[in-house]
Amino acid sequence: IAVPSINEIVLSGGRYDSLIGKYGKNLPAIGFGINILPFLKKVKHAGSGIPVVSIDLAGSNDFETIFRLRDFFSLQGFVTIVSKSKHKVGFDLKIKVSSNGSLKLFNKNNKQLGSFKNLSELQKEDL
Repeated sequence: IAVPSINEIVLSGGRYDSLIGKYGKNLPAIGFGINILPFLKKVKHAGSGIPVVSIDLAGSNDFETIFRLRDFFSLQGFVTIVSKSKHKVGFDLKIKVSSNGSLKLFNKNNKQLGSFKNLSELQKEDL
């Protein structure tokens, strides 16, 4: 699916009939992926009143922590974006996850607000 004024594919997919058969049972299947970043680049969040948290995964492959961070902020009502730092998306709070699981928080001007040894330490803060 393509959207006028967005020069990237936002939804793609297809049939994957033989894929499930590789895991034991031959069933028909379809699948799709959504690329939400092009929308977020076009939408101005500043006027919406909903804070945006960007989780920068460029420095880590610890996907368990990254997805736990996403869930933590999403449950508190934040719009949560998981992205690599090369994607330019507006945010109110950016969290960089390091390879050792430590977290650094930055404001929208990229000024460091704090650092935490791990997600558990961050969860104890009143945000």
